[in-house]
Amino acid sequence: MRPDYSRSIVNIMASISRALGRKHPYASLPELEQALRRGRPWKTKGPRAQGQRRKRNIVLVVLDGMGYEFLCQHRNSYLYQHCIGKVTSVFPSTTGACIPTFATGLPPQQHGLTGWFMHEKTMGGVITTLPFTYRSGEPLPFIINDAYGLRAFAKGLRAEAVQPASIAHTAFSMACYPHRRAYTTLEGFVRQTAAASRRARYTYAYWPYLDTIGHARGIGSRDALTHFSMLDAAMQELARRTQATIIITADHGMLDTPPGHRIALKDHPSLESCLTLPLCAEARAAFCYVRPAKVAAFKAYVRKRLAHACTMRSGESLIAQGYFGRGRPHPRLRDHVGDFVLLMKEDYILRDALLGQEPAVLIGNHGGVSPAEMLVPVIVANG
Repeated sequence: MRPDYSRSIVNIMASISRALGRKHPYASLPELEQALRRGRPWKTKGPRAQGQRRKRNIVLVVLDGMGYEFLCQHRNSYLYQHCIGKVTSVFPSTTGACIPTFATGLPPQQHGLTGWFMHEKTMGGVITTLPFTYRSGEPLPFIINDAYGLRAFAKGLRAEAVQPASIAHTAFSMACYPHRRAYTTLEGFVRQTAAASRRARYTYAYWPYLDTIGHARGIGSRDALTHFSMLDAAMQELARRTQATIIITADHGMLDTPPGHRIALKDHPSLESCLTLPLCAEARAAFCYVRPAKVAAFKAYVRKRLAHACTMRSGESLIAQGYFGRGRPHPRLRDHVGDFVLLMKEDYILRDALLGQEPAVLIGNHGGVSPAEMLVPVIVANG
């Protein structure tokens, strides 16, 4: 399924934007707009506040990797019982494209970041987008706002971000969220988010560890289920501690890949020889930069040897069909997408590695266009 930019995480941001008194180029979600309108005012305390009403603050909680189909397996949970709908992610359905959507309020069509690995010719190679390094791990000698031209959603708002201590002071976080709170535990996440919600008109709170466990152990693993139970209780406690309207969603969902469906590019040297760059974007949506003289060979190899595992599309066709968003594209979007995109079928993945490395072995994966990856919930607490 392709992203639906009338019902996506972009439209969650549009709903929040309008609730904060701002315009947005994308449509709101009717059910979320209604919930925000219903939960917006609350009475202030004290004799001087008699008859007055204030706008309720808004908290957006992003639980990385918690797809709608995963949530539907836990119908007795607090989170499922407060779910008011589902929306799609953006494309690719991955942290490297989705987190910039929450940070800017816009899809990849406008913010221009198209996956965890991205070819950026102005920076001289393939980069890792959010850590802001070359793919090899070397730091980029650029200022992130000069490189990305980010327009932060939080700019001009009384806003705070609650993030893991490991990323709270990275270049990306500092560029998008001037006021940040760091945490190291789940209890700290709840405490810091509740504290931010009392001060900030808008709070962005990010929890990445369901995704982390899903990658390492599988989203269907016992570890992931145990973690979800803890997370579910924590979200209920957060709702108890704050008067803010809490919107809970995810950046994407996940699916598990069995060993037999993990394809390594090194096992296909004829295909690798067609490429001018390492694979970009994601293992579930591989962006391929192909030598002009090798286009016919590339197409023939994919059709003959990999048709069972992927669908081949041109990057231009995905842009034209609105996979990355609507409206005027980022000026470097076409450079960031690649000549061809291999959309992986079922639960297949395609990975490569740089010289001296081995392809990462991840059980849980995302980035593709299956419902398990693409659909995420819209949950409202204290609405």
